[in-house]
Amino acid sequence: MKALTGLTRALVVLVATAGLLGSAGAPAALARDVDQVTVNPSESSVTPMVVDPGRTKRCTDGVTGGIFNAHPANFGQAQKILNAGMPYRSSTQVWQADNNNEVWIYWCWLTDYTGSVAGIDGTNPVVRPAKYYLSDGTLIMFRPTSKSGGYTVDIKSPNNSKPYKIHVA
Repeated sequence: MKALTGLTRALVVLVATAGLLGSAGAPAALARDVDQVTVNPSESSVTPMVVDPGRTKRCTDGVTGGIFNAHPANFGQAQKILNAGMPYRSSTQVWQADNNNEVWIYWCWLTDYTGSVAGIDGTNPVVRPAKYYLSDGTLIMFRPTSKSGGYTVDIKSPNNSKPYKIHVA
């Protein structure tokens, strides 16, 4: 746990003193970003402490133009763009990205920029949406970690039993 400092601490103290604490003990206004607020009994004033779950990473609709002009409606459209943008190993059905940022950009595009990962740097990240479907039933899922390291996008086409992947080369 780490103590809040600066403006964030002042805001938490102000909210706590105003009696706006949520039912879980976290200020209602900060509940989405703060897991837990505790009171240090050895001090005469309230000292909010938070468990830092890691930052929340969100997709933004900022990647447009070039190959990203339109969101894919089906696996065929997605496959065409992925083949044009990254090396592909057909034996393993893996598109090889240069880095985590490139994997993230493709996941955002595949999910029509609806994705986010709360606590992406923490030990228990929460991916939203957990599952995303294209109109043909293609399933898109994101993993912030993998055995080989780095972000991974799993793509399950309804016409193929073996999943496709995008991950760092």
